[in-house]
Amino acid sequence: MPSKYLEDTVEYPLEFKEKPLPWQELGFSLTASGYGARLPSRYMVKYRGTWRRIYHRCYANTSSAYIMSKGQRYFLRSGPDA
Repeated sequence: MPSKYLEDTVEYPLEFKEKPLPWQELGFSLTASGYGARLPSRYMVKYRGTWRRIYHRCYANTSSAYIMSKGQRYFLRSGPDA
């Protein structure tokens, strides 16, 4: 299955907001190692009128940011800091 990118499905500019989860505000991480396939970030992006949490898939020293919508993963080429 080919990768899908959020920027190919919506118009620019993407709208982001920072909305940390309660445990993120306390400085905790979801996993002790910091690695995982579905690590929630403190950011959300507006996708087709709905705010979606940005997740990271992180292994080794790099991560890929994505959102989920109707069972489909959409990767982000850029983020709120770009």
